[in-house]
Amino acid sequence: MYGRLLLLYLSENEVMLAKFLWKRVPEESRISDPALSKAWEVGRAMAERDPQRLHKAIQADWPDNYRPYVDRLRGEAMDTWKL
Repeated sequence: MYGRLLLLYLSENEVMLAKFLWKRVPEESRISDPALSKAWEVGRAMAERDPQRLHKAIQADWPDNYRPYVDRLRGEAMDTWKL
């Protein structure tokens, strides 16, 4: 749940909302869901304005339940970041 919401925020270029969400995510959720950490890696790359790291993070292998959100983010990132 947290990871998909995080990706939705990022696809809307709401990096600060994503950051505040990440800070509220329980540590147990961060550990138990590796895709959540991948989603935050995308957020960190966007926050630090690092297009190379963003491209690499988006291209990671994502679970099926995250793919629609990643595809949306990928499309937005292509337009915004010229990936």
